[in-house]
Amino acid sequence: AANPRPGSNVIGQLAEDLKNDFPKMKGSSPRNLKDMRAIADAYPDLAFVQAAPAQIPGATIAPF
Repeated sequence: AANPRPGSNVIGQLAEDLKNDFPKMKGSSPRNLKDMRAIADAYPDLAFVQAAPAQIPGATIAPF
């Protein structure tokens, strides 16, 4: 059956896609993605940047 509202499961589908594409990555559950969106909506002027070590030229970060 077709989804009653187009786009109503975007977050669920995104969570599933992230889990399939990055199986070792944690934190991409539908609830976490909704919380991330709520934070971004609450602070629209806040610049989200990489972690400090990632901004240092030549620095290495351990993989997931």
